[in-house]
Amino acid sequence: MAQVDEITFSKAYLSLLSNEPIKYGEDYVGRAKSNRSITGPVILPKMPTAKRPRSSLESTSTTSTKQATVSVKSLRPPKFNVTVSASYADTVFTLKEKIASEAKISGSVKLLLKGKVISDTKAVEEIVDEQGKASLMAMVTAAEETPAEQIASAPLPEPAAIDLEINADVWGAIESTLVGKFGDAKAKLVMERLQKGYTLAKN
Repeated sequence: MAQVDEITFSKAYLSLLSNEPIKYGEDYVGRAKSNRSITGPVILPKMPTAKRPRSSLESTSTTSTKQATVSVKSLRPPKFNVTVSASYADTVFTLKEKIASEAKISGSVKLLLKGKVISDTKAVEEIVDEQGKASLMAMVTAAEETPAEQIASAPLPEPAAIDLEINADVWGAIESTLVGKFGDAKAKLVMERLQKGYTLAKN
């Protein structure tokens, strides 16, 4: 038997394959085949539509436009019962500022939900129900006075009375000092004013 090299064998095998008719499956969609004709438009199967994920920007925008209604009642004096509106994106700290303004109170405010103190960093969205409402309790602690306020409010002490008696020797010493500083004429005028003022002060 004669030996056939690989190249000759490959060419002969491909030649045989090219003579075989091409058969297409029923689900094949392509160009018109010679063994069957396509009489109408080709309708491709409907592909499932992927849902576009919601962007964080859209989520934030929706949250910031939602409004919540929060009712707050104080547990102890100062007594108040107010209702305020706040954005879902607002923090509890911002909500407390609105409550203090509406209730006209000062001092530290603590908000409680089901008996637990709510952190200032929580968002309003986290404390409201599905209808966007919340009922909270509040405790108000009076603001402490600062050292500056305490000093300002403290009464000033009454000045202590000074019992000062200037005798002739003291006046003589004062006059000598003035003469050495200003001369006789000016020293005499200054002495007169000093003595007059001293007399008025004593009376």
